[in-house]
Amino acid sequence: MIRIIAEPNNWRSLSGGSSWEFDETTGQFYLHSFLKTQPDLNWDNPEVRAEMKNIVRFWFNMGVDGMRVDAIWGISKDPDLKDDSPNPDFYGNPNDYGAFIHDHCKMGPHFQEYLQELASVCDEYDDKQMVFEFYPDDKLGDIYHQYSQILTVHPKASAFFMEYRDNEWHAKNIEKKIDNYLQSASSTTPFFCIGNHDQPRVASRLGEERARALSFLNLLTPGISVVYYGDEIGMTNGELTTDDIQDNFSPANSVVDSRDLERTPMQWNDSQFAGFSSVKPWLPVNENHTKINVDSEKEQQFSA
Repeated sequence: MIRIIAEPNNWRSLSGGSSWEFDETTGQFYLHSFLKTQPDLNWDNPEVRAEMKNIVRFWFNMGVDGMRVDAIWGISKDPDLKDDSPNPDFYGNPNDYGAFIHDHCKMGPHFQEYLQELASVCDEYDDKQMVFEFYPDDKLGDIYHQYSQILTVHPKASAFFMEYRDNEWHAKNIEKKIDNYLQSASSTTPFFCIGNHDQPRVASRLGEERARALSFLNLLTPGISVVYYGDEIGMTNGELTTDDIQDNFSPANSVVDSRDLERTPMQWNDSQFAGFSSVKPWLPVNENHTKINVDSEKEQQFSA
């Protein structure tokens, strides 16, 4: 007898391929929005939500001032597991993540409810903050309406502003984006961010002069200015070989789109391993560390 195993729907993983993995032991599929080694939690289960709040309490009790919560768009999904709609503007591989409008695999009916429940842990303490990593999806409507869904869930919860990453370097465009975000964040603390471990470094995206200007602007905006390590001295993407790459998230896993390019060690000085380590680090030090490093910046009269 031939057993036909069909995936529950067409949801795609951000790391490539299907979001579904068949488990021979249980005879069931499990969902992974990222790598198959990263199964999604079922936030519809109240015991899961309770345990996540306990995890937040553990770290708050350890003395941390706040929590950054990653990839929050996936905490609520379509309970009927409907297929995502095809993206009419995509002309590549029909099985790619971009081939679909992700209207069912994320930001489901309990999206705000579950965020609010998690953020409510902050009420148990005098001065704690929660900030959500969130990238609005323009295929799902106005991006600032999406921001407002998060920025209004709790007064001690916010979301990173990451809209500089599109590299549209026009004053009016940037002004409009900042104003729209600030309006959405009127009831909470704004968090402005120009880079992180998932985005090419700002100096590589925009060049040194524009990166310097954007870093200055980011410090002038209201709220919290978030700086990814090394951006304050103008660190650029590293140049890696295929053998250097450690991160296996990218579907192509290539030296062009690997996230390891922006994750090379902090450049403290011009020594062999840039003052980051006395032994060979996990990722190689950028060759420009002899010129771009903290010690060198300290010696420059007009260093930003």
